[in-house]
Amino acid sequence: MRTALRWKLGWIVVAALLGPACGKNDAPPNATDDAPPAHGGTVVVALADEPESLIPYAGGSLTSTRVQSFMFRYLADTNADFATYSPYLARSWEWSDDRLTLTMHLRDDVYWTDGVQMTADDVCFSWEIARDPEIAWRSRHWKERIPECEVVDRFTLRYRFDETFYDQFRYAREGFILPKHLLEDVPRSEWSSCAFAQNPVGLGPFKLERWERGQRIVLVRNENYFDKPLPYLDRIVLEFVREPSTRMGRLRAGSVDYLPDVPLRDARELQTTFEAGESDVRVVSVRGRGYDFIGYNATQPRFASPRVREALTRAIDRQAIVDALCHGYAEVFESPIVPILWAYNAQHPITPYDPEGARALLAAEGWTDTDGDGWVDREGERLEFTLITNSDNALRTQAIVPVQEYWRAIGVKANLRTLEKATALQMRAERDYDAFYGGWNAGLSPGATILGLFGCDYVSTKNNFTEYCNAEVDSLALQAYDMVDLDAARPLYHRIQELIVADHPYTWMYYEHDVVAYRARVRGIRVDARGRFLNMEEWFVPQSLQSGMAGR
Repeated sequence: MRTALRWKLGWIVVAALLGPACGKNDAPPNATDDAPPAHGGTVVVALADEPESLIPYAGGSLTSTRVQSFMFRYLADTNADFATYSPYLARSWEWSDDRLTLTMHLRDDVYWTDGVQMTADDVCFSWEIARDPEIAWRSRHWKERIPECEVVDRFTLRYRFDETFYDQFRYAREGFILPKHLLEDVPRSEWSSCAFAQNPVGLGPFKLERWERGQRIVLVRNENYFDKPLPYLDRIVLEFVREPSTRMGRLRAGSVDYLPDVPLRDARELQTTFEAGESDVRVVSVRGRGYDFIGYNATQPRFASPRVREALTRAIDRQAIVDALCHGYAEVFESPIVPILWAYNAQHPITPYDPEGARALLAAEGWTDTDGDGWVDREGERLEFTLITNSDNALRTQAIVPVQEYWRAIGVKANLRTLEKATALQMRAERDYDAFYGGWNAGLSPGATILGLFGCDYVSTKNNFTEYCNAEVDSLALQAYDMVDLDAARPLYHRIQELIVADHPYTWMYYEHDVVAYRARVRGIRVDARGRFLNMEEWFVPQSLQSGMAGR
């Protein structure tokens, strides 16, 4: 029997108003000479925020997870296709014939930084913590899909499922593994504030040396890390620098080596000076998971017709906006599924810039300029509405101005309003809006993402705020979500993409790239959509460049 839809999905769309992250689509960086990896040296990273806690499952900020990833690790690594996995803390695994039991075999050479060996007890303890409602991990629903974790022997465990679905393995591997011997007696009510949260014991490539509140975290090489000879660096210093201009200034001055988030204008300037040989700071961007869009409140009669929404899309020269405001550091796209995912249909055409076609679509819906005032109207009512966005997003507050002008050119009057983010989100959730310029950081499960943002059962939720509902989309998404064969599921997702785009619940504006910058003396950095600290254990500074380090 199918379980309740919302519980079953455990949908993973991260609902966030994202800051811009456009960037030139360069290949991941590599060393430009033949200097071999060398041990030693310090790298300084500038972060915009300070983590709330260093204990996993407490707090949900991106910064907390990033910092924890230096010290804690997963059972398996996600590969770049986001569909397959490689061994990590688990050296191998196998499924039962009915695919309801996943048996995982752990490495026997992994030790916590206090010298205690990692075992299957730690894994099942971590599963228990992740499921605990008192801990309130934001992704708890993933582990709730796994009703049992059984310790078979010291290095073997079994996860048991009640049903098969596409995300089974991902739900099993998600979540950092914790040391049971140090945490099993910690009251759950004190989880986020316990001593471990300030001074953790991990098993990753680095360990905590000190945390200077409000200033920095200093991490040092874990000499007991199992993947020898890694890590190469002796130390990574994470500096908390809230002001973007200060972060950029320190990077240019050489007191910072790596920025994981680079503002648009600065990215272009850094790229230009590097190519001119005037700077040793490189910029790298890769396709990410974020996109921006304009969503329409379809409960309002003026937006009820897909043809009106399509007309509003055709009226906008999105490529011109990307070129002018993102400096080429983004791409126009149109899909509920982002291009990095296997389910994306790259052959699906994008709605073109076509103001004449936009006018024709509006006319077909009865919107014409009957009184010659330059604005289209129907039954005495002008096609006029308010477009809102969040004031803390510079790219959006800039982009709404040309959007307004493009709509003016087809006789549509849009009034612009920028609001504090919390206010904008509240208005959106309460359906107290006409059109909303926002963004999503797309989830990795296409079926769950589709149903969470566009499913009929979610029209009353804050995320399906356009109140989109298409029974065929729901049916296909539920079928695809239950499939474990990606080749069989792919054509269903392609059809879903066609259906949703044809209904135009959004005007998809652009697909963002993740942009980082780093000083050329730091080598071995890899960046892709999986993260901006993807392989920090492989970062190194050639021996000849280790003098005069930026770090403390």
